[in-house]
Amino acid sequence: MELSTKVSSKNSQIIRWRDTVSTALHIMNAYNYNVLVVVDDNEKPLGTISLENILKHKDENLTVDKVMDKTIVTITGKEDPLDLFVMMMKNKLNVVVETDKNGRLKKIITLKDIFRIVQEKANKD
Repeated sequence: MELSTKVSSKNSQIIRWRDTVSTALHIMNAYNYNVLVVVDDNEKPLGTISLENILKHKDENLTVDKVMDKTIVTITGKEDPLDLFVMMMKNKLNVVVETDKNGRLKKIITLKDIFRIVQEKANKD
């Protein structure tokens, strides 16, 4: 089962690097997200921003790039869902991103997405 076909495309879980923390909080609150993927002007992933990052800095006027976590895992979309699930759990990752050949964001894959895919696969077996 190709992972790429089982996950919806990128969505409202992104924010630009130069947006403010206040904007990030607004998006998180509006969509009930705990983490957003930070992208540059060319849609290339730069990192993530979480509620935890925001709480550490307490300044809503800062730009996202000042508080984001610069660690981000990119995938091809061809990974085995179970292997990806194990890797995400082991490394305490909430999201990974699928990028195209130019490094631009293609899809955001959450731990919840992977869990659903693994469950579906287990139910078929």
